Amino acid sequence: MSLHTVALAMDETAAWAPNEREIKTERPRLISGLTPGKPFPAETTSVGMSISTKRQTADASSHQFRSSHRTVRAHTTAALRSVGTVLRTPPRRARPPAGTRRSGTSFFGTAAIRFSNIATARDWNRVRAVADDASFTGICLSAACQARVEKIRLFSAAAEDASFLEKLQAANSLVNRSIAYQEDRVVYRRLDYWASPAETARRGIGDCEDFAILKYNLLLNAGVPAKSMSLVVLKDTKRDLYHAVLAVSTNKGHYILDNVVDRVYLDKEVSHYQPLFSFSADRSWLHGRPAGNTQQKMVAIESVAPGTDRPAGVFLAPASVASAGQTDVTPVFRD
Repeated sequence: MSLHTVALAMDETAAWAPNEREIKTERPRLISGLTPGKPFPAETTSVGMSISTKRQTADASSHQFRSSHRTVRAHTTAALRSVGTVLRTPPRRARPPAGTRRSGTSFFGTAAIRFSNIATARDWNRVRAVADDASFTGICLSAACQARVEKIRLFSAAAEDASFLEKLQAANSLVNRSIAYQEDRVVYRRLDYWASPAETARRGIGDCEDFAILKYNLLLNAGVPAKSMSLVVLKDTKRDLYHAVLAVSTNKGHYILDNVVDRVYLDKEVSHYQPLFSFSADRSWLHGRPAGNTQQKMVAIESVAPGTDRPAGVFLAPASVASAGQTDVTPVFRD
């Protein structure tokens, strides 16, 4: 059967469709003779048609339309099959390969929802774009700066043969020991400034989100997927301050790289971190406690400036070492 024949068949099946005017119910008209304050006539919704009559007419028209629609579809499908075309259900999306499964839970026991209108997203997009080793070249004037930058620049080559968890530990330790903590208001004369990895490496100082951004940069160059890493801005309820860490989602849970402790730990090992918002690649989220959990205090996102000049020594390292001895750790993409 030719395509011309198919077209004729489809035209013929269209004749089975009812006339549009035949299935339209009557448009309600104004009811005359009504007295204000008195109810509508008990059995009418429009002049000349009772409720029962109108309902029967609508039911009959609806049945006629459904029957005709099924006939049209059957004729069309038969015509298409005769020329080798078969209507199929779209195939299901393929499951992601092992090692790239998406993480189904959020950090520190919170629920996260996608939210794009976060002011600091502009800062995140600016600093995450600077991610190549070449950006560290020729930025130093002192020997101390050159030595520090060289260690940072060569991290990806040094960690090439390390396991995934060893890479996380090496990046966390290197940045924590190479960069000194200092508030943005002292370094940049601003309440909050997100420095690029090269800026932090050159100055050798920065606050908590600068540590996290530099660690993100090192791991990205070492082959860790961007979509498995998240910069998390949170409230430290024990020290009563805003803080930022780098979280890496894996098949064994979320690993946290924190500038107040050299050991990489799992998020479930601490309970005093309350995430507020986070970024991963080109996406952002707001965080909150699931219903039934301890109520968290609402804060204005625009007022959050991670970092403080308070000593980090009051941070309580996890009593249990849940991350110790983990093997076969692989990154997974964040939901």
